Amino acid sequence: MSDLPRFEPLMPTPRDGARADAWPDPAQEEFEAERARLEAAIAVARARTAAAHDALRSRESSVKSTLRADVLAAQDAVAAMEREHDRRVAEVRSTARLDADALIAAAHSEAEALLLGSSAIGEGSKC
Repeated sequence: MSDLPRFEPLMPTPRDGARADAWPDPAQEEFEAERARLEAAIAVARARTAAAHDALRSRESSVKSTLRADVLAAQDAVAAMEREHDRRVAEVRSTARLDADALIAAAHSEAEALLLGSSAIGEGSKC
C-alpha cells in the first residue's frame, strides 16, 4: 500500500459490481420531471374540459327549458287569440243575423203595406 492519501472521486462511480447505468442520469431525471409536469397539466386540462362540457350541458338544458316555456306561452297566447277571434266572429254573425232578420221583417211589412195599400186604393176607386 502506498502512503499517499486516498481521495474520493468528484463523480460517484459504481462500486461493488454495480452497473454503470444504475446511477441517476440528470437528463433522464429532467425528462421525467418534465413528463410529470406535462401529465399534470394534461390532467388539469381534461378536468377543465369535463367541467366546461358539464356547464355547457347545463346551459343547453336551461336554454331548452326556457325556449320550451316560451313556446308553450306563445301557444297559449295564440289559443287565447283564436278564442277571442271566434267569439268576435260569432258576435258579428249574430248581430248580422239580427240586422238581416230586422231588414227582412221590415221589407215584409213594407211589402204587405204596399199590397194592402194598393188593394185599398183599388177598392176605393171602385166606389
